[in-house]
Amino acid sequence: MKRASTKHLLSFLGALLWALALVLTACMSENDQVAGGGEDFPNTVQPVGEVASSDISSHTAWDQFQGIPTPPDVHSIADSLSVPILLKSAAQTVQAAQVAQISIQGTDTAENYTVERVTAEGDSLQVSFRVLAGPDHNLSTTADNEVSRYERLLTRDGDTLEWTLLTSADADSVLWGPGDSGTVMMQYQKQSPLSKPEVSQLSVTLTAKIYNRGDSSVLLSYREQDLLNNGTQVVFLAQGIHGDSSLVLGDTALVTVNQTPSPSADAPLLTSSGRYFITLAAQPWNFKDNALLYYTFENHWRSNQILRHSFLNFMPDSAVISGRLDIHGHFTYSFEDEQGDSSTATGAFENDSIQMDLQQVQGGKTENYRLIYDVNGNLTSEQSLSP
Repeated sequence: MKRASTKHLLSFLGALLWALALVLTACMSENDQVAGGGEDFPNTVQPVGEVASSDISSHTAWDQFQGIPTPPDVHSIADSLSVPILLKSAAQTVQAAQVAQISIQGTDTAENYTVERVTAEGDSLQVSFRVLAGPDHNLSTTADNEVSRYERLLTRDGDTLEWTLLTSADADSVLWGPGDSGTVMMQYQKQSPLSKPEVSQLSVTLTAKIYNRGDSSVLLSYREQDLLNNGTQVVFLAQGIHGDSSLVLGDTALVTVNQTPSPSADAPLLTSSGRYFITLAAQPWNFKDNALLYYTFENHWRSNQILRHSFLNFMPDSAVISGRLDIHGHFTYSFEDEQGDSSTATGAFENDSIQMDLQQVQGGKTENYRLIYDVNGNLTSEQSLSP
């Protein structure tokens, strides 16, 4: 498979997904303002605005384009892999102050190659291949040899800094065979990625069907789990909504993100979940034509908070094209307060304000309010519509 195709393939969903963590972290800072102590509706009004504002602001979460780890060009390495070439390559990469160890084990039809060396920073880098003899069952004929497994491990003082594993995800047992076709699974972990300072550990699992031409590659699934520095777990998942869940160009895809804060008596939020329905660009890698169709956002708080549960369903007035920060649309919003009373609101978000008509049923009595909040969730107008 060509290097450029591989890079585009993996940047597609990771770029689509990664910075959801940034938006959700911002949402947490907003939601932290929800405190206990409210016993009636007037004390609930302000938290409602703050949470609604936070949830509406999450509309940009699907559209954060940042790079993710790119796997090595294993296929091209396999084409020329042989013992003399491996030894020569290892020798060229080792500086005078570095130490290299080379291990080769195997049978007549398969061999495991491992090169381990000490980097200039003093870290240990180990790269391993499992190579199968091709149709001629002869490892000496390198042109048809096939890689069935690739692993890269970077450690420091016994601690793993970075790990990559590529394995076959279909029945042929090789990463990709003749014509660069096959289904491949990539697993990747990295400690404290420099590009994501709020993340202490990044974990990615990607499954894709690879074809000879990169623009026809099909992503089958993408999952990313981030452990933030504050202990919060954020899990991203992207998939198609039809058939085999493949992410097809021009089709609708579902991006979900689930956030679980670190267990703490001081953390008001228990869980936070977003579901974003988007239309993928009709042309390969043309990310600027991706568009948000609608989304939902749901929060659960601890029982001693003013709010226990809220659910937002937001429909933009028109599909939100990638890179657009402003948004206008209509929503339905429901919540349950700490007394167990439920309320429902319908409204619109436009011109940096949230307008909602809210109906509350409490103790057999129905009350209606018209509320207006600014973009930060601060109440600017309250009107009772009840007789």
